[in-house]
Amino acid sequence: MSDQKPLTMIGEQFEIDNDKQKIICLIDNKLFVVKGAVGSPFVLSFISRIKRNGIAPNVIETTPEVVKSKYTAYENDKTKTSTQNQFTLLVEDAVKKGASDIHIRCTENKGTTILFRIDGDLSIQMDNDKDYEYGYSLASTIYQALTDVSDSTFEPKRAQDARISNENSQLPNQLHGIRIGTSAQTGGFVMVLRLLYKTTSNQSFLDMGLLPNEIEALELLLHSPTGITLVSGPTGSGKTTLLTSILEKRYKDTKGTKNLMTVEDPPEYPILGAVQTPVENADTQEERSEKFQKAIAATLRLDPDTMMIGEIRDAASAQLAIEAAMTGHQVWSTIHVNTALGILPRLIDLKVQKELVTDPTIVKGLINQRLIKKLCPKCKVPVVDVMDTLSQSQSKRISRELDLQSVYLTGKGCEHCNHTGTKGRVAVVEVIVTDQHLMDLVRTNDIKGALTYLRNEKDATSLIEAAMKKIEEGIVDPFSAEEQVGPLSMKWVEADHKITSTEIHNDVGFDTDGGKL
Repeated sequence: MSDQKPLTMIGEQFEIDNDKQKIICLIDNKLFVVKGAVGSPFVLSFISRIKRNGIAPNVIETTPEVVKSKYTAYENDKTKTSTQNQFTLLVEDAVKKGASDIHIRCTENKGTTILFRIDGDLSIQMDNDKDYEYGYSLASTIYQALTDVSDSTFEPKRAQDARISNENSQLPNQLHGIRIGTSAQTGGFVMVLRLLYKTTSNQSFLDMGLLPNEIEALELLLHSPTGITLVSGPTGSGKTTLLTSILEKRYKDTKGTKNLMTVEDPPEYPILGAVQTPVENADTQEERSEKFQKAIAATLRLDPDTMMIGEIRDAASAQLAIEAAMTGHQVWSTIHVNTALGILPRLIDLKVQKELVTDPTIVKGLINQRLIKKLCPKCKVPVVDVMDTLSQSQSKRISRELDLQSVYLTGKGCEHCNHTGTKGRVAVVEVIVTDQHLMDLVRTNDIKGALTYLRNEKDATSLIEAAMKKIEEGIVDPFSAEEQVGPLSMKWVEADHKITSTEIHNDVGFDTDGGKL
């Protein structure tokens, strides 16, 4: 504790009643006394009492407010320590359950709800069992006592970002840090804590779930000394984890002879062999964007061979990333867009010249990724055993080309999977290595032609096709896969880029009983 216990508190060695605590407070050998009371019989008697017990007091005359603060500071610090212990237990429970995020939602009329995101899904851990004050105390203690921010005042009515590092806090060994984001909501606030697990450097692309042709494409991009490769996908789709594995493989393949540098806001995972540059804390989005741009520009002056930019978030960072790729650097970054090919029009939206975006010597690779829950191998259920329980629509969507003998559904759960039916997640990835013909089609806005070329001539695996391979390997539930990549029957729509009413009815559509799945 930062404040020592007053020896004049109730239950302590020299306890005095509450009224007397308004006059004096003894901490170690320091006796804080309200001005004008030093010569009072009570104070003189108290000084004699503690002298008889071997304490030679250093009498400090002060105000009533300071005397009171000595007691309240200790009580507040004791409460804070208790709340820190509750937070530690909360994080340990989340790690034990394999959670990626902790959500703390507080409203004055509903109280505090705590949820864990496990294998992509939110599950309630505490639902309004505690009041608003509990959640506020927990969130403010997390932000003010544990984070690495210079402005440590928790303000529930505005968005704030922070980070907890394992250097300053007692986090479970599996974590190297926690990333925190807060925002106001109606009647309260929400705090989301992203748990940053230590990655295993020996995890191969195959271990992550990539298909052989996708690994070959990544290897080609890894050995291209210049140009940029962009990884897209929604929040929580494993983009940073994939980039971490890519950079660590680059380090091992080059035996440490290349200068690997990153610009991140903030760094999420330690990357073997890389110089990781954090972006300084900023109070506003505009300030954060400005500092991010300056960090990229500064890193370019530090002789990087391979550079990872945490995220292309605006026109300025997009332009800087393209310039880096044009000037002799291998560049990797992430961008928020729904498809691999959609990365190109997104860059154009961010004011990068179309001639540069569609130059295959500059933009070398386009990647899109999703994470799908893996079936528990102990309790998964063969779909052929439960076909009669599926709706007509579900049966249509999985029967057209899937080998049903190889398909499994999520079971009821067992001890092996903590009774969830799933255990971990696997990546499904689309990797496109650009070439002149593809870029010519995009430059002339022939997106249909570009998609046809990718599927028919470049034999690129779409997200849906990658998911279907995982389904037929018995690794994922087909309906869980659809939550990430869309209806499986869209594979055939990808072939001719049309959705006819017949296809909707036969492959994508709902049952005839009012649309009930």
